[in-house]
Amino acid sequence: MRNLLGRLHARRLPELLRIADAWAVPLHGESKSDVVGTLYRAITDPRTMRDIWDRLDPAQRAMAMAMADAPDAAASPTLDELAARLQIAEAEARETALQLFRIGLLAREGDDEPLPIGTVPRLLMPREIALNIRRLQDEMAAGDLTRAPLRVLIELLDDAELEAAARIWGLRTVPGVARRGDVATRLLRLVNDGSRVDRVVRGRGRDAAAIWKVVRAASGSISLADVAATTHLDGQEKTAVARLRAALTELESALLVWHAYQEETRRLFIPAEIRTPGEKPVAELPDLVAAQFDAGSNPPWRHPHAAAWDLLTLLRIASDRQAPVWEAGGELPRWLIRAVQRRLWFRGADGPPVGYLELLQALGLAEGILAIDEQARPPRIVVGPRARAWRGQSFPAQTARLRERWLRLARWIEGEPAALVEIWGANWRGMRPRLLSALADPKMGLLPGNWGTLESLAVRLAARLPTLLGSSFSAATARMGGEAGAGVNEDESRAAALSDVIAIELSGP
Repeated sequence: MRNLLGRLHARRLPELLRIADAWAVPLHGESKSDVVGTLYRAITDPRTMRDIWDRLDPAQRAMAMAMADAPDAAASPTLDELAARLQIAEAEARETALQLFRIGLLAREGDDEPLPIGTVPRLLMPREIALNIRRLQDEMAAGDLTRAPLRVLIELLDDAELEAAARIWGLRTVPGVARRGDVATRLLRLVNDGSRVDRVVRGRGRDAAAIWKVVRAASGSISLADVAATTHLDGQEKTAVARLRAALTELESALLVWHAYQEETRRLFIPAEIRTPGEKPVAELPDLVAAQFDAGSNPPWRHPHAAAWDLLTLLRIASDRQAPVWEAGGELPRWLIRAVQRRLWFRGADGPPVGYLELLQALGLAEGILAIDEQARPPRIVVGPRARAWRGQSFPAQTARLRERWLRLARWIEGEPAALVEIWGANWRGMRPRLLSALADPKMGLLPGNWGTLESLAVRLAARLPTLLGSSFSAATARMGGEAGAGVNEDESRAAALSDVIAIELSGP
């Protein structure tokens, strides 16, 4: 089992007390079960995870991210496997793993059960901790959200958090029955009422009210450290840390104050809809040009699990011993493009969509479905260690896993082969979630049955999301004939680069 509760129960009481000290969690219970329950609630809280992440050194963060990013079905790594994955010495990996074990971030498979002679211990990260770390990385990748509308911010919440916020604002919902979009829409209507906002604020505790006043007085966002110092909640004692976390929980769960990262600095802000309820933004977005279809024609339909099917097609080719060598690195071999053309579910008239095979290869390597044989000369793509387990999963499960992996890719693999725009310094991991959230925003005009041209939608999204690729980036675009992000027409060139990126992303794989 990889659940956190089981891992905590397997620890001895002195170890639990050491973990509580590392996470700055005050303990008030008398029994071991009380301690486990308190630790579980604290460790699964995103605010506690943000605190502990601040205290980790780069080596600890790298190992924690490697463990959190591992597929759920993957075998727990041994120490030497983990060292090879991180490209560090085994002694360094052992010391870092021991540090993470002592504070409860890592556990040993089998806990304290004796290992058979000759068996190498394997490390695991409890599932709840891995989810929290992935969420934290998504927050950091999203970057500056201080200007994002509340509707987009709400999309970042999970269903349980959204339902909890609905209860705070007076909405009665049946968990698991009410549709997410309906709950969000009703919440936004309530937020638009200034008297209701004041009522929700008055329902917060003393520490939360003090933090609200400080953040409310700031013209924009304010660093968490400054807020803690101003409200006298900046002490290192467990009680002070617990009070700050509890106050932030009150405010964040009520949607009043939000947390964001700006260049790894933790900041707090109030969404514009709550700071000034009832006011509408003055900026207008470019019009969405309606797409016209010939009578009787319909837009092409794309199967929701086409990518999962096509990845299996690549896996079949990699497992064919009679196939030519599939060299790793550089451009994909031409024989591979010809071999898959008629076998792909998602294909064009002239061949696979530009960037599609590169994206499938990257996803397959990241999931362990494909692997690179470094011993071969030249290095080549072969069947990966997780290929057999992958074949046993359903198409919906494969698609969900590929989508999650795609959201976390650090490169723009699907867009680079088009060679229409070159980007430097962009935040690709934050781009994809922000783009999906914006597409779901009704203000963009993409309602069911409402079709728009790709170019007008790309321009509209670029105006709506000026920081889609991060606060600073450089780009060379064919359309502008120069660099975006620098020069006399900086705004125009950045908008052109953004719209090019968005158009490629929406029309590509």
